[in-house]
Amino acid sequence: MPYISNKTNIDLYQEYKESRKGITDYKIANMLCLDYAREENINEIIKDLNEVLKELKKRFVYESLKKEDLLEIKLTKRQEQIALLRQKYTCTEVANILGIPPSTVFITYNVVLNKVLRYKEKIKEKIPPVLSKQQIDIYFLYIQGSKNAQIAEQLNISVDTVKTQLKRIKKKMNTGNKSI
Repeated sequence: MPYISNKTNIDLYQEYKESRKGITDYKIANMLCLDYAREENINEIIKDLNEVLKELKKRFVYESLKKEDLLEIKLTKRQEQIALLRQKYTCTEVANILGIPPSTVFITYNVVLNKVLRYKEKIKEKIPPVLSKQQIDIYFLYIQGSKNAQIAEQLNISVDTVKTQLKRIKKKMNTGNKSI
């Protein structure tokens, strides 16, 4: 009976990414004592992992790229346009449709893929995807029970910045709840 995984492509992507990091760390830590054949094997494994990661990234983005997601991710109109067209057409075809160079389509689409990836990772880790990096830091400290002054001290920002960001967090999360 074939093995059927319940893992999503994003789960697999994360696992392969961690594997690549582990192998790369091993290679760096043991660089002086690796013989040529072993180093070549490690390089081949890393190359294979990179190819798998590239394919998994495409799959989970294509599987789950919806217009609603694109709105949540806050793409520019051009990025959204290219992302939607790119699901049906090649970079060259999209470039011809929009009258722009294929290199622009390729670069813009990669920016979109990275934004989608970060968005999906945040959702998977139960981090509100609409928050900035600073807001995420403040959010987690706040829900852990830290007071505004403690958050400010820990993040090396002013108490006023913490208060302002907490207001923005509550607004972005559409909650009037004091405990967010």
